[in-house]
Amino acid sequence: MRFQTKPFPAGEMIAAAPDTGITPAWATADEAYGQDPRLRAVLEARGTGYVLAVACSTQVRINHGRTAVRADTVAGRPPATAWHRQSAGTGAKGPRSYDWTWIHIGIGAN
Repeated sequence: MRFQTKPFPAGEMIAAAPDTGITPAWATADEAYGQDPRLRAVLEARGTGYVLAVACSTQVRINHGRTAVRADTVAGRPPATAWHRQSAGTGAKGPRSYDWTWIHIGIGAN
């Protein structure tokens, strides 16, 4: 058995899901998964919507894929009023809350 990072078997499971009759509409994951471009490619190839955490230094593409910008730069553009705090429940270290906003990057459906 060879070493595999966590995103590798996740991508295999996502790719195989339709063959088992499972067709997820969307997926979410933490940065351990979000940093793997192959996993994002598998989700996009299957037409599966996703929200994957990435490091602030990750380059994301905006303007219909023409421009690469750091994720923290893009996240810093909306006004404070555009952000909404949502609970993800209680974790081992207490409440887990995340701030969310919608940023249209010019790719996909409008």
